[in-house]
Amino acid sequence: MFKINRGLYFLSIILVLLIIIPSTFAHENVTGVMIDDGSSNPIQSINEDVEIIKDSSKDYYFNASAADDSGDGSKGNPYKYLTADRIKANANIYLANGEYNLDKFKSIEQVNFIGSDANQTIIKFNGVAFKVWNAMTLTNLTISDATIMNYATLNATNTIFAHDNLIHLY
Repeated sequence: MFKINRGLYFLSIILVLLIIIPSTFAHENVTGVMIDDGSSNPIQSINEDVEIIKDSSKDYYFNASAADDSGDGSKGNPYKYLTADRIKANANIYLANGEYNLDKFKSIEQVNFIGSDANQTIIKFNGVAFKVWNAMTLTNLTISDATIMNYATLNATNTIFAHDNLIHLY
């Protein structure tokens, strides 16, 4: 009947496996960067793999339109100003619409910044604002004039990087 060449047979199996195995483990990772270069058509940033830290004692709230900065960071009594000392590791930072001028550089271990609206919730800083050592998630925010030095994982969903932003990936 048919006489099969063993070398050709094994080569065919290996080629099929090289095609099937990688496609089985493929994962769609939707990632991008939004850069506002002054044009009317910025590129949007999307990443759907966002994990909110579950411990509610690690939730801190900010409202730039609060009457004063005497709040305790709770939902009912938010801080007015976003300062580096108030950005804690393993925390969720909730920002109401407004402009927040970060006071100084901050090293990030694991922090989620969740804004109310990407066009109306703005974090400003001139220079290196954040160094990410573990993970940082940005959601519904504009980061203006700030540099992010990323040594780990940076997730951005509905985030605008406006003006002179740099994201350094290491």
